Amino acid sequence: MDPPGGKRAEGPDLSYPKERRLLSRQSYLAMAGPNQFRLKAGPFLVVAKANGLGRHRLGVTATKKVGKATARNRFKRVAREFFRLNQSGWPGGFDLLFIALQGQDPFRSAPLDPAKFKAFLEAAAAKAKPVPGGPNDHPR
Repeated sequence: MDPPGGKRAEGPDLSYPKERRLLSRQSYLAMAGPNQFRLKAGPFLVVAKANGLGRHRLGVTATKKVGKATARNRFKRVAREFFRLNQSGWPGGFDLLFIALQGQDPFRSAPLDPAKFKAFLEAAAAKAKPVPGGPNDHPR
């Protein structure tokens, strides 16, 4: 929602619209295939996979093993907020799956480090193979 007067403040886009989310079961299952990169970051295991869209998409999972609904929702809030605030400085286009780790508390464990996460994505972008049908897939 735009502020009164219809003008937004200049700066990075901090929104989290539907096109920035992994919505379908197929999207989550595709994360299990080859060419994925993993990082244990704070209370999460992060799985990244190049998507060829030129933008990042986020998925978050927290099973009942993590805790009751309030704990699972806390994990999801922390992951979404981290994604929303930091996505503009990340390279490439990745599907990111944040998996909540059992026995961790997102407010008591080590926080996610934006610089470490950016370095992880830069390394993943350097190693990532082009996605068929993506913007880097040109017929020769």
